[in-house]
Amino acid sequence: MSVFALLLIAGCDDFLNYDPNTITRTVTGTISPALIEIVFSLSPSHPMYLDDPDWSETKYYMELTDEKTNAKYGLTPGRIKGFTYKKGYKYRIKVRISYYNGAHEHPDAYENILISPSGYILDDAGSFKLIKVLSKIKVDN
Repeated sequence: MSVFALLLIAGCDDFLNYDPNTITRTVTGTISPALIEIVFSLSPSHPMYLDDPDWSETKYYMELTDEKTNAKYGLTPGRIKGFTYKKGYKYRIKVRISYYNGAHEHPDAYENILISPSGYILDDAGSFKLIKVLSKIKVDN
């Protein structure tokens, strides 16, 4: 009986780390075979207090597209725990996304979401954990 209890506890990592302020959902989606380039710069709609008004920065992200909602996530390589990205492959994966709900009254409302100028939901959307790689297809350039 005690062996069963230990196995049950070992498989319940999410249950043991339960936080009532965290919303967790499972997403099935695709990862593009090439990194996407997102350029950040100062703009009136997203003011940043920097000394250089001509500041801009380019970053490269994996593109995860949710099959159900078509939401696009820009994730730094290595951001999905348990997933290793390799350029030139298109992946179909199932991933668990957990994000902090904060003081929102609606359970599906995001807090602290960063949206890139091109509309990508960026890394700070929450934590990402691989559930399963459903397919990995080599894509010719």
